[in-house]
Amino acid sequence: MMIRTVSTLVAVLSVVAAGGASAATLGVSGQANLFAAGQAAVTDPGSGGGGVLPPSFSLPGGTGRALTFSSVTGLTDCCSRLPPQMNPEGTLFNIFNGQTNIGAGNGISGISAPGQMFLAGVFLDASTPAGGAPATLNFLTAPGGIGFSSLSPLLRQMFFIGDGLTGNGIGSVQTFLIPDSATRLFLGIADASIFNDPNHGFYNDNPGSYTAMFDVSVRSSVIPVPAALPLLLSGLGIFGWMARRRAV
Repeated sequence: MMIRTVSTLVAVLSVVAAGGASAATLGVSGQANLFAAGQAAVTDPGSGGGGVLPPSFSLPGGTGRALTFSSVTGLTDCCSRLPPQMNPEGTLFNIFNGQTNIGAGNGISGISAPGQMFLAGVFLDASTPAGGAPATLNFLTAPGGIGFSSLSPLLRQMFFIGDGLTGNGIGSVQTFLIPDSATRLFLGIADASIFNDPNHGFYNDNPGSYTAMFDVSVRSSVIPVPAALPLLLSGLGIFGWMARRRAV
């Protein structure tokens, strides 16, 4: 009986949970400065105002994690224009050249994409981003543009989300594969002077907000084994052996 108990304990502590998921909702201000993700305060190298810190979500642990959006709604805008007219894809009512081309900042990559004021995201680990940034994702020249079915952004590499569908308000749900080392997701806006500048800024005149509902699925996660467990199992094993000896 003792040996069975030990075997059961080992089985429980080695359990692999498959198919877990976490759901969350974040409100994203039109002034949410995604380049300030992971920072203690907003930054404004391009002037015009640094806006506010972007909202974040603590990611569940595990491997093979994926992010999908079930709903992204709301309107934002720039330049104090009221009422706001930009949808999450950033394409409802474009100004300037209808594109966004912004350089890296605070160790986070820049981004190039059609539209302006679109919802964007970035994955971070527990550290404060700094130093050199990953390559900029260019959704203007990438095959499929922003209509991709899945995307695998790197840590600190800003990526386009929009409404989370392959089309503008239509199409299939897009999948964002999460880096294994990521512990946090940030959502926000990429803004700069006329949306085309090496330096981010000009957040303070952005009215409106988005509401993003999303799910993080986890392919597998392992329950950690306490450091004292091997010693405990060793002791239980000895008792089990002694019990068998006495029975004989």
